[in-house]
Amino acid sequence: STLDQNIINPCGNGNTFHWIPNLSMHREQNAGVESPATVAFILWVRAHDANILPLNLLKFEGKKINDRSVILSWQTSSEVNSNYYEVERSSNNTDWVFVNKVNARQNSSSISNYSITDNTIFTTNTYYRLKLVDHDGKISYSKIIMIKNEKNGTVTLYPTMTSSAVTLNGVTHAQFRIYSCVGQDVSKIVGRQNMGIDSWKLDFFRLPKGIYRVIGEGFALPVIVQ
Repeated sequence: STLDQNIINPCGNGNTFHWIPNLSMHREQNAGVESPATVAFILWVRAHDANILPLNLLKFEGKKINDRSVILSWQTSSEVNSNYYEVERSSNNTDWVFVNKVNARQNSSSISNYSITDNTIFTTNTYYRLKLVDHDGKISYSKIIMIKNEKNGTVTLYPTMTSSAVTLNGVTHAQFRIYSCVGQDVSKIVGRQNMGIDSWKLDFFRLPKGIYRVIGEGFALPVIVQ
């Protein structure tokens, strides 16, 4: 059902999965991502011996400490046959990379708390999910959470005076143009090199001296070529 898909995205080796949502903690969700980053679900896995084994994830949260650190924490109230957790990160909610691994407390019926710190450079909204692997190799995923980058949209360029190259930061795509002071599009003359997820090196050395503007969605930054 739709509610089941909102609770968890299962992945297994042909085994049967049963979802029972914790309705007391269910919230309205937007585009498959819940923010604030809290989610609760109960995952019931049918094991090889036909016993029903519960994993109750009470919450999965993320808190941004600064532009380079996010604390990810989660809490369970019951674990059976759990092997380990992996935290995964994405900048586009599609492509995921490994962040860290934490061993599960395996067979536990009490409250268990886990946390890791992700130290990276945050320039865009960042997505996280929790991956659970049990001792039988079965895999399941938590709800995706989003950490907002409050500085998202800030574009900077330096140096503003150059005879060669400048660095453009805060732009995650190449859809920007360079114009002369008389409005001529010189974008094809300026070399550009992607230096990271939102950083570009722009080479102006083939242009004559003058004032130019780097223009994109929401910004127009001047460059003086000496």
